[in-house]
Amino acid sequence: MKPTGYKDINGQEILMKWAMPEWMEQFCGTYLYEKNEVERLMNTKTNVLVNAPLSLECVSMESKVRLLEKLYKDGLLTVNHFDC
Repeated sequence: MKPTGYKDINGQEILMKWAMPEWMEQFCGTYLYEKNEVERLMNTKTNVLVNAPLSLECVSMESKVRLLEKLYKDGLLTVNHFDC
């Protein structure tokens, strides 16, 4: 696991456990935030009692990412493999 460059509320370095797959990058800027922000939110562990807005943002991002992963796995997601 590599460092993300971000720190949690306790000042501990957040390690990147989840990295965005290449096929998902085409959804950045439309359905998802930019790649670095998505990876930061997916790797952030927080508590709703400590930081409710951040917790809500993390849960929201994780649900979007999991939906894309499921659609991709089931072959229901059209992925553009060409640079436009």
